[in-house]
Amino acid sequence: MATSIAALLSRLGRWQRPLLGALLLLLLLPLLWLSATRALAAGAHYFLERQLQAWSLPAAPPSMEEWRYSEQLLHFAEDFIPKNPRLMAHAAQLYDWRAWLEQEERAVRTHYLELSLEYHRRGLRSRPAWPYSWADFAAAKARRGLLDEEFQAAYATAARLGPWEVGVQSRLIEIGLPNWRQLNRESRDTLVATLQRALAVQERTLFSSVERIDELPRLCFLLQQDARVHAYCESKHIY
Repeated sequence: MATSIAALLSRLGRWQRPLLGALLLLLLLPLLWLSATRALAAGAHYFLERQLQAWSLPAAPPSMEEWRYSEQLLHFAEDFIPKNPRLMAHAAQLYDWRAWLEQEERAVRTHYLELSLEYHRRGLRSRPAWPYSWADFAAAKARRGLLDEEFQAAYATAARLGPWEVGVQSRLIEIGLPNWRQLNRESRDTLVATLQRALAVQERTLFSSVERIDELPRLCFLLQQDARVHAYCESKHIY
């Protein structure tokens, strides 16, 4: 290949070689531009993610100025990587923060909460087989008290796609136990099956997390036939 290119260049006249070089550069410019903009978009996304991580620390919520700067990072990244599912998840977190910052206008708060949910939906369309996205969406709906058919479907889908993912299990348990009365039949069966799987792979974590959300009595009732659960609940004077 290199020999054929060298032979071609040797046959070109003195004025033709610069012309060929300019033509090749013109052909490469769109690719160079695309690569550069994608790199900048990835950088903007990285700084957005770092901001969100910093805000999650205790006593470190964002100021409105910091939030607006982060929204600019989001919009820049969206222009070049609009279907990136991680970017959609971070966008949902960003607008959750904006809703939290709104202390006066209920309509404004509701607008940003719905915008956050829409970014969750966009993320699901980009990565429909990722169980954590479905679990995050179900959690977002539950925080808003929206335990409708869309929530129930997301809850069941997360469990179906990631039955043995310990992170998915933990989220479904933390969502399902406090909202047991609002779960439909399928979601209740899903929760019980998730509790049983969690008991098999993360027993200590299960008990501690359930106690943390003050739902140990319900766990004791749902899995009372399991010897390990029965013994633990007896030690906690639940029975």
